Amino acid sequence: MAGGVFVLQYLFPCTIVSVSYIYVCHYLGNRPIMTSDARQRLLEAKRRRNNRMLILVAVTHFLSWLPLNVANVVIYSLDTEEKPLFGNLEHMLITYAICHLASMSSAITNPILYGYMNENFRQEFGKIWSRTVAFFGCSSAINNNGPVQLLSLDQIGTVNAERDKRNSVLGEEANV
Repeated sequence: MAGGVFVLQYLFPCTIVSVSYIYVCHYLGNRPIMTSDARQRLLEAKRRRNNRMLILVAVTHFLSWLPLNVANVVIYSLDTEEKPLFGNLEHMLITYAICHLASMSSAITNPILYGYMNENFRQEFGKIWSRTVAFFGCSSAINNNGPVQLLSLDQIGTVNAERDKRNSVLGEEANV
């Protein structure tokens, strides 16, 4: 019975996810590319990154859910009235909670992996981060110009005004 639960709760979903991701990778890999050689190499590199991302997300999902499913099989198979696996109920609940926490970690790791593996996301996040740090007056830390200095709101306004003035001058020079 424990093996059937393991197959139904873990192996069957893992198989579905694997087959789906294999299909997506195959579909992405077989799309024709009608561009120059340089552009084709760039698109092929992007496909490889996408495939690595899909594989990494799937493996992370499988590994996250494995402890809970193994614990369920072990508890169901080995825990009996005559020979209890745990000294008391509290130990079993702690073990189950830790395994459940590992399983739920996949909900956190997937967005992180997608974000980390996506170049556009990293670029936009970097822009947002630098604007946020500059807004709070920590721009010297980003530019490696020395230690982080905390600025008052008046100083932040002055820094932002100077930055806007520099950007407008740079923008005018680019238009010339």
